[in-house]
Order: sequence, then C-alpha cells, then structure tokens
Amino acid sequence: MKVKLFPKETYAKLLVMDLPEIARFIEESEYKAEVDELARTYSGIDLVEFAHSSEFGEDFQETFDMRWVSLTI
Repeated sequence: MKVKLFPKETYAKLLVMDLPEIARFIEESEYKAEVDELARTYSGIDLVEFAHSSEFGEDFQETFDMRWVSLTI
C-alpha cells in the first residue's frame, strides 16, 4: 500500500492557503477521486474532511482485508 502523506514542506504551504485552495490542492493529489465525487454535495472544510475520511476508510479496509487473508492462510 502506497503512503499518501504529503512531504513535510507541503504542510507550511497548506497553512497559508484558504479552504478552496486546500480543496483544489488536495484534488490534485491522491484524493482526486474522493474530492470529485464529494464536491457535488460538500464544499469548504466539509469537502476536505469527508474526502480525507473517505480515503482513510478505504485504506483501513484494505489493511484489514490484507491482515484477514494472512490470518486465514
């Protein structure tokens, strides 16, 4: 599973952005599919939060599935 954390220097850039800029930045990263899907319903901080939560949930499920398969083999 690929790590999806932003590099350390990216966080300084994010701190000076407003919410639409952050959403746009995140959309151009690993979260594009989530942002595109959720942007029809959410905006601002809700969009950023739900996109992150959605991706986190998918990563968690993938990790759980991998562990479950390794335990049953």
